[in-house]
Amino acid sequence: MLCIVSAAACGENARSALAPSSVGGPASLRVITQCQAISAPGSYTLGADLSSVPSGCLTVSNLQDVVIDCAGHVVASTGPMPAGGYAITANAVSRLSIRNCRVLGSIAFSAVHDSDVTDNHIVGSYTQNNSTRVRFSGNSVTFDSAKPSASGIVSLYSGSNNTVTGNQLDGAWDGNLSTWGKQGADDGIQLTNESGDVVQDNTIRSAYDAGIEGVGALNNTLIAANVIANIGYAGIGSYHGTNWTSNVVRGNEVSQSPSLACVEFTDNQQSAQINTAIFQDNLFEGNIFSSPTARPPSFGGALPPALLIRLDPPAGFPVIAGNNVIRNNVLGQTGTGMTLFPPSAFSQ
Repeated sequence: MLCIVSAAACGENARSALAPSSVGGPASLRVITQCQAISAPGSYTLGADLSSVPSGCLTVSNLQDVVIDCAGHVVASTGPMPAGGYAITANAVSRLSIRNCRVLGSIAFSAVHDSDVTDNHIVGSYTQNNSTRVRFSGNSVTFDSAKPSASGIVSLYSGSNNTVTGNQLDGAWDGNLSTWGKQGADDGIQLTNESGDVVQDNTIRSAYDAGIEGVGALNNTLIAANVIANIGYAGIGSYHGTNWTSNVVRGNEVSQSPSLACVEFTDNQQSAQINTAIFQDNLFEGNIFSSPTARPPSFGGALPPALLIRLDPPAGFPVIAGNNVIRNNVLGQTGTGMTLFPPSAFSQ
């Protein structure tokens, strides 16, 4: 269901808000007319479309206080993977802002903090690793299999207090179950070993696996008011090393998918393995599911439960499950309702 390909290597958080700071930058404005490594703090704008064959048309490293406003210009990396495809990269940066860009290629962040990526049009993907308080907001992203990506159109790894809000994400999956897993994006948004994140008010469509997927540990995260459609396996999913604590899944609308949500423990094969399967203190509330579709033939081809949460790892693997609340969800007129296991871990 999920093959993880690490880019480096399946408003408030759920309880309290830690919003990233907005990046202002110094008053002076520098005009960029060619691909380059930005080596000094400041505010930059583009005076022309930029394109490079290898990755890194624009790079930012080991800096603070950088604003890049593309003013609608293109930043592109046209070369094939693995040497090409990343149009913008940032490493070890604080207070970085990237806005108003047309990006033909992918964006990759590593160890970026207190930063924002806003109002961009991206044909490719966005990935961040080991980053905190990054706001990815108001962007449109169309997946392009020719550009590098992790498993999601937007993928966050090993960070905290990040926000993904108000984006339009298109995985370009054609909905053909006979070629499931071979075309389009795997997931819309993937959260791997993240905590304190907010994923809200996004429109996610046409991914062959999940609209939003948690992998490994996911804690204190809000997943709310997202509209998810044309999904091949589950609107919201978690299968690999599932370890969920104190997450809120509220007010999402899922349609044209086999299920609203599918949370299981099928394996522990993600990049950072866990030692305990956990589903504790989570809330699923007020979500709406409609127009169910069958699973792919490779997964039985039938309608699964509209809401499936089953923490049943291999024998001998430690399990913590309890105090989860499932209430006021609308599961539609067809399908097989809910499956919750172990029953003692849930109240409705």
